Amino acid sequence: MLALGELVVCKLKPPLAPDVRERPEGSWLPGTSQLEGVYDSLNGSDPEMSKWVHYFEIYERHLARFRGEAATICEVGVNTGGSLKAFRNYFGERATIIGVDLFNSSFMEDNPVYGRPRMFVGDQGSAAFWRSFRERVPRLDVLIDDGGHTAKLQVTTLEEMLPHLAPGGVLLTEDIIDVKKPASIVRHVAAKYVTGEGGLFPFLWSRHLTQKRLTPAQQSLFSISFYAHVLVFEKLSVNRSVLRPIAHYSGITRTGERPRGTHMG
Repeated sequence: MLALGELVVCKLKPPLAPDVRERPEGSWLPGTSQLEGVYDSLNGSDPEMSKWVHYFEIYERHLARFRGEAATICEVGVNTGGSLKAFRNYFGERATIIGVDLFNSSFMEDNPVYGRPRMFVGDQGSAAFWRSFRERVPRLDVLIDDGGHTAKLQVTTLEEMLPHLAPGGVLLTEDIIDVKKPASIVRHVAAKYVTGEGGLFPFLWSRHLTQKRLTPAQQSLFSISFYAHVLVFEKLSVNRSVLRPIAHYSGITRTGERPRGTHMG
């Protein structure tokens, strides 16, 4: 499904300036986003597709490492199926591309017009649906939530599928449009995964001490990234068991004062 006012990709970009300081944020790979190039190459062909232009740099930053790999990629909300075809072209033949939609899209199943995806028909707001999905898809590397775009649907998908993601997996929620609502996924994430007791910043702690008791977020998450209307969770490849500093300085005085000219790293 598409959010109200979602843009059709048909855009010409000027060449990037040779000075790296002139490059857009996220352009850490040479040239423009490879996925944007795929979209541009398919523009005007069937099936139709659309994306906000600034999403491509986000995709590239978090998903480029899955290209050419035997990764399992799931898009929630396939609409006409154009993104499924684009993802096939981008991630390659080794990838398993999965589409999830509330409406019957079974005709796209293994159809080369849509990139030969696996298709699931179901309600992303239903825990029972995701339970069945997890049983049928035991490993999932990337989930892109482009579904109903409401707070309830986005939060349900996050909570049902983030624990199921494979180590190093990525969950990307796009088209976040109701951030001022109390139930918004942004508020939910901030309360649970950022400042909550199980989040990344659960309590005050000394930077000089090893933190032996980790929260679930600290154990399993590498990062939570906020972009314009997009939220990205990235899991650690290996869960961590401790947070500890590495100190490479000396010269603390007996009074606990640091010598002049020194600083904390």
